[in-house]
Amino acid sequence: MPNPVLLNGLRWAFKLWVGVRPEPVHAADSFVPSQAGRVLLVCTTALGDTLLSTPAIRAVRSACPKACISVLASPAAREVLRFSPRIDELIPHRGKVDLRSLLTLPRLVRLLRRQRFDLAIVLHANDPDIAPLTYMSGAPYRMGWRESRLGFLFTHPVATKNRREHIVDIRLHNLQALGIEPQGRELEYFVQPAERARVDSLLREQGLAERPLVGIHPFGSSRRRWWPLAYVEALARRLRKDHGAQAILFGGPKEREAAESIPAGPHLVSMVGRLSIRESAALISRCALFVSTDSGPMHLSQAVNVPTIALCGPADPIEIGPVSVNSRCIYKGNDAANMEEIHVGDVMEVAGQMAVLQ
Repeated sequence: MPNPVLLNGLRWAFKLWVGVRPEPVHAADSFVPSQAGRVLLVCTTALGDTLLSTPAIRAVRSACPKACISVLASPAAREVLRFSPRIDELIPHRGKVDLRSLLTLPRLVRLLRRQRFDLAIVLHANDPDIAPLTYMSGAPYRMGWRESRLGFLFTHPVATKNRREHIVDIRLHNLQALGIEPQGRELEYFVQPAERARVDSLLREQGLAERPLVGIHPFGSSRRRWWPLAYVEALARRLRKDHGAQAILFGGPKEREAAESIPAGPHLVSMVGRLSIRESAALISRCALFVSTDSGPMHLSQAVNVPTIALCGPADPIEIGPVSVNSRCIYKGNDAANMEEIHVGDVMEVAGQMAVLQ
């Protein structure tokens, strides 16, 4: 969380600067997307937030076919977008504000100003330097979060929170103010042939190439979003017994210790902490089904077009849940305890209805 004293100081410093050097007022409808030469998109958060921005990125590319599109991206966002044909350049951002980012700030500002962007759009960013960076880029049109304390630095501040509307749709609706029309709600991720080949080799080494694969990701950004780990092994056994499927446990390095409490065996192979984002995506793409909590991997499985069962607890699935047509959501309210009410039988019933393991 940014220091509130420093944030307020930054806010008032820019208020004073903007008051001394006011900009021309640009109406949203005066922007002509097809004539844009350079566009800056900003996405400096994590895996899931980046994936939820991919429909907006696709829309911008369609509306600005001749533009050079750059993305100011966090490390996780760069992994997601590295091979996207929708963009031309990734500009590194640390994804946080610390001493190192402050020391490199002048160089980053110079880089952005040299690009002479016609438009800057903040898709998703929580860092206090983002509004100043887009302002200092010199882009005459800047769309960003109205809720930000520094939202006055955007020429077109927009609402990014609207209860009972999905994040994907909010971002697409906001772009329409600039004449940028949606090109579908589907999430995107581009697995490379070499990545698929490495995963195929891994599956052969593990003796997993012959069975249908089901990925399971029970973790989340906070413990209240986790599916009870005691349910994971039971689900893996049911999948093997009823469908002859092989369950694979997914998770990051931070979940490795928790994953070790789940008994592994022929029915369940753990890949927790062993794969990068791109390796995880390639392995998920080989699954017949992916079962996940409301988390980045849930969005990733949709982006690689794998049938997905989302286990949604604290977060409202209308706002953050799956959007792909081959996905289903199990939701039993918005209390943390309700994750425990999503039972193995519920998952097996939905999997049977989806008929993806026949």
